[in-house]
Amino acid sequence: MKNASNWMGGLVVVLLTALVQMAWTQNNFWEATQGPAGASVAHVLVSSGGDIFLSVEGRGLFRSVDGGTSYQQLQQGLPAAPILSLAQNNNGDLFVGFTNYGIYKSSDNGDTWTQVYNDLLWRDIFCLYIDPQNGDIFAGTAFGTDGAVIRSTDGGSTWQRFEAGLEETYRIQSIVVQPSTGFVFAGSQQKGVFRSTDRGATWSPFNPNLNYQNILALAATSTGDVFAGADSTILKHGVFRLSAGGNSWSLVLSTSRTVSSIFASDTDILVGTEGEWIFQSSDGGTTWTQRFNGLRSALVLDVFVSANQEIFAATHCAGLFNSLDQGNSWAPLNGDLRYTHIRSLAANPVSGAIFAGTHCGGVFRSTDGGMNWSWVGLPHENVNALLATDQGTVFAGTGTPSPLGSNGDIYRSSDDGNSWTPVTPHNDGYLSLAQAPDGTIYAGTGFFSLCGFSICDYGDIFHSNDPGGFSWTRVANRLDDHVFGLAVNPTGRVFVATREGVYRSFSTFWHKILNGDARSVLAVGDTVFVGTSDGIFRSVDEGEFWDQVLSLPNNYTWSLLADPQGNVYAATEKSGILQSTDGGINWTSINSGLSNLDVRSLAFDPQTGRIFAGTEGDGVFRSLNLVTGIKPLAEASPAITFELLPNYPNPFNPSTIIAFRVGNTQTGGMARVTLAVYDPLGR
Repeated sequence: MKNASNWMGGLVVVLLTALVQMAWTQNNFWEATQGPAGASVAHVLVSSGGDIFLSVEGRGLFRSVDGGTSYQQLQQGLPAAPILSLAQNNNGDLFVGFTNYGIYKSSDNGDTWTQVYNDLLWRDIFCLYIDPQNGDIFAGTAFGTDGAVIRSTDGGSTWQRFEAGLEETYRIQSIVVQPSTGFVFAGSQQKGVFRSTDRGATWSPFNPNLNYQNILALAATSTGDVFAGADSTILKHGVFRLSAGGNSWSLVLSTSRTVSSIFASDTDILVGTEGEWIFQSSDGGTTWTQRFNGLRSALVLDVFVSANQEIFAATHCAGLFNSLDQGNSWAPLNGDLRYTHIRSLAANPVSGAIFAGTHCGGVFRSTDGGMNWSWVGLPHENVNALLATDQGTVFAGTGTPSPLGSNGDIYRSSDDGNSWTPVTPHNDGYLSLAQAPDGTIYAGTGFFSLCGFSICDYGDIFHSNDPGGFSWTRVANRLDDHVFGLAVNPTGRVFVATREGVYRSFSTFWHKILNGDARSVLAVGDTVFVGTSDGIFRSVDEGEFWDQVLSLPNNYTWSLLADPQGNVYAATEKSGILQSTDGGINWTSINSGLSNLDVRSLAFDPQTGRIFAGTEGDGVFRSLNLVTGIKPLAEASPAITFELLPNYPNPFNPSTIIAFRVGNTQTGGMARVTLAVYDPLGR
């Protein structure tokens, strides 16, 4: 800088002490944030002492002794296998049924476990039921196309298997004992309900007026009414009732989704469904009320009522919930369970808030750089895409493309996620969002439609007619597959990633410029990056010519991101996160600190300089190192003289002033100076 010898430089360095110390004590690129909290909970059980036990899909068995504030993973003696069933007897013994590993038992509240049943063939335990009257244990299993029931009358020490009459049932997946008669009922996958009048030794079909053959749930009231959750086809589902002393079933509740679980006590019945929340009856199944206030997922996999009448609901995606008012309202009990599936991320450049879109659990927001997260709405939505515009408006693309009918919306929030308004142009599944330099917003969709005698998948593209995103127009119709990625370059050209290739806009037309299964696209100037199922492709001329710059066979690249310094990041399904610092020529793995290498989304926060990464099952991570928009100045020359004055206060405080003088350069131009801080003392 000219006349720099008379210039006094004052540099205010504002540092969080914890971050300064962390940068000098570890080398991880990533750290886990504190959420978002949640998990896919398949089973829930509350002991007589009030401890909560639950199985988390893909993670195993957990226990909470403080009402759901914190959870401990129970592993000692248990196999790393999917849990299919969970039960507890009157003595407090716990039983867990596994895939391939039979049954395990714990007599010390889950601290240690012992395998009590294993068979080389009949190894999958689809359900467990313990008769509260005498403690007999019943378990449903299968081998090949045959189902069977195994029984223990001595607390799990010995077992008998009964197959007679259960042939060609495929599997036994629900069991209950009718208190008034002692008869045992078993629900099969293909043949409806079977009944045993001799404690499970022999079985006969028992399906009068029961037209639905897939029985996923059975429960009985204390008065002897038996309830069955049944499927007939993918379009017919419901609950049937067998009255105490009756000989035929009657349909008492029709649902549009599968009945996954039933809990019955006296005349109170709770029904969990896979997509239609919870139904409750207080008159023995005559009338029903749908319960969902406070639930974040409509996929309710299990329901349970504790001894003190507290109701628990285990949900897919959103975790565990409880109700203290007979199901009228629900609250999350996820504590430190952070196994959410993050499908999208966005950083609001105006407010600094970070948004995380989840698989079927809505949107979470962090206002402190990811340290804490709060749920801000869109219950049960698959939030596939998030976009925070330059004006601070947040958009969420939701829905799931399905051959049975795509459903989804674009939601808009002008108050940083506190409220959301649908601005849907069409009822597709919205998979991608992008903003053009002129403020126009683009949305990519996915849907299925008839093509001849087949069902084919397509994608549309919409753009907003106003900067606020209140009205939309379709600008691309029936592209040859779902639109998973969108990007707009500085000249306004739109690039589209579909499962059949990449499209580029030209006036009102769309041209395919690359074949392949593409899931993400990034435009940086004239350079375009495309993430596919087999690696990353790059074009330096807006898509005229392409080179594969990274080979990743059978490994989807779900998200691409460029930081202000021009570094490019790729989030992959199997290889974690990769970084290129030279425009995509070379790539380096930067997975240190990640606990999950299936990464689905990336976002850069301009206010903190951090990169955020959303994983498939471990929540959100953030980069430890900060990225700024300051780029090296190639034309700068070394200074002839440089004087560093004492900093104050010293040692370093969270705010410290460093003063220095920079002399002229040999060329009289800008001076290049390196200022390094080595430790918290300010040296």
